[in-house]
Amino acid sequence: MRDGVSVAILPQLGASLAGLRQAGQFRRTLDYDLAAYQGRFDQVTWLSYAAGESRTFAEYAYPRVAVAAPRHPYPPLLWALAASARRAAILEASVLRVWNLSGVLPALVARAYWGRPYVLQLGYDHLAVARALGKWWKIPLIRALRRIAARRADLIFVPSLALAERWGVAADPAIRSKLMEMPNGVDTERFQPDADPEPRAKGAVLYVGRLSPEKNLLRLAEACRLIEARLVCVGQGPLATALAAAGSELHGPVPNEELPGWYTAAACFALPSLTEGSPKALLEAMAAGCPCVVSAQIALDFAVPGMVVPVNPALVIDIEAGIHAVRVRPPWVAEHIRSARAHVEGHHDLRALLRREVSLVWEVAHGHHR
Repeated sequence: MRDGVSVAILPQLGASLAGLRQAGQFRRTLDYDLAAYQGRFDQVTWLSYAAGESRTFAEYAYPRVAVAAPRHPYPPLLWALAASARRAAILEASVLRVWNLSGVLPALVARAYWGRPYVLQLGYDHLAVARALGKWWKIPLIRALRRIAARRADLIFVPSLALAERWGVAADPAIRSKLMEMPNGVDTERFQPDADPEPRAKGAVLYVGRLSPEKNLLRLAEACRLIEARLVCVGQGPLATALAAAGSELHGPVPNEELPGWYTAAACFALPSLTEGSPKALLEAMAAGCPCVVSAQIALDFAVPGMVVPVNPALVIDIEAGIHAVRVRPPWVAEHIRSARAHVEGHHDLRALLRREVSLVWEVAHGHHR
């Protein structure tokens, strides 16, 4: 199966092992993503931006997975350039796998100077997030970077072709021909309706993810206040202080392997985002049997009627009504739960998606290696 083919994985700008641990994503990244690549490639290297993190994962039974990091602190942009110019792990890689648009710079340099192929992930609408954050000055920079990165990529993973159309990614025929649907997945064996409930989430409205403006959490907090519902937030981000002041319960990031019980204990999961890609937390909630109240656009993008409760994210009263509808658990909620679980099992199984992803990246790498 393997014949000296290697892959270098480029995460978002500024990423590190410490950041993965802080966000509760370390074991998920290692045990699923990196393990899947080790199963097919001779060497897997993950690029870290934190000084002193170079290491291997032999103690985790992943001897062919290593981390390349600077010896001394660098500004992230400078390290991105230095890594692509100096690190053998990148220069000798058969293929570069770019997990996030913000981390594409080393791939662009390696492609321009050494002809290294790369596979790009466009997981969400970066332009919409910039608008939601009020960072209008970033929009032309993001648009230009996305266009250049997509044109030079060998393959581009998107959550769905419909989303790529809406984001404007598919307008260029040369880019459209490279698009491949690759939604997020969830471990359906880990996230099950019979997971032991987490007491801190019992009976609450649950949100899991980044606490940032595009998630529309202040409206969610107001909706919960109006119906005297507890809002429990798992995650971190710039809205933490405002959410705490609004009466929300903040628990910080929780390791992915501990999340199932939070979903099974909650009255419902809420995701009234203004924009999304392929939301992992929603898939986890659906797999764990937690009723879901989500923005209407998310419901259209990733669900079918009868799986989630769609709401207008611009109207607090609509979010309030959606939460109230599922909190009282009418008979139709049980059917929603069954349908949602079946949908995730059939379309978002993490192991099956990773096998497909790794095979596609392998094809790009093998073409270069030969």
